[in-house]
Amino acid sequence: MRLPAAFLCFLSLTTGRMVGGWSPVGDITEPRLQHLAQFALQSLARACAESNAISCNKLTAATFQSVMEAHTQVVSGLNYEIMAQTSAGPVTLRIYEQSWTRTLQITEAIFEEATLPTVSLDAMAFEDSLAKVQGKK
Repeated sequence: MRLPAAFLCFLSLTTGRMVGGWSPVGDITEPRLQHLAQFALQSLARACAESNAISCNKLTAATFQSVMEAHTQVVSGLNYEIMAQTSAGPVTLRIYEQSWTRTLQITEAIFEEATLPTVSLDAMAFEDSLAKVQGKK
């Protein structure tokens, strides 16, 4: 039982993140975070196109503007809570990422006090589009 506790302490010290707790993101202008929010919103808008929810309909034409605030949580991967500004208003996104299994999923999205559909994202498409934005492809 000591090994897991020691490992969690080590992980917490080396990553600067408290395992299980939410930590604020130091630099919300970091390109990966900005692109993750934009990619998630575009994917959510595509999923919303099939919905008849009023708040979902407003989001389909919305454009991403910026990340206003973000937090991360170390779990069996990484949870993101991103408050993003769009042309239609603020959206809160909860995104789960497990890089070693290429899992990327919107677990919760709140817009105008309404919960929007959850969406599984294409992790490889995200990494490819991020690489293009960063000039690596």
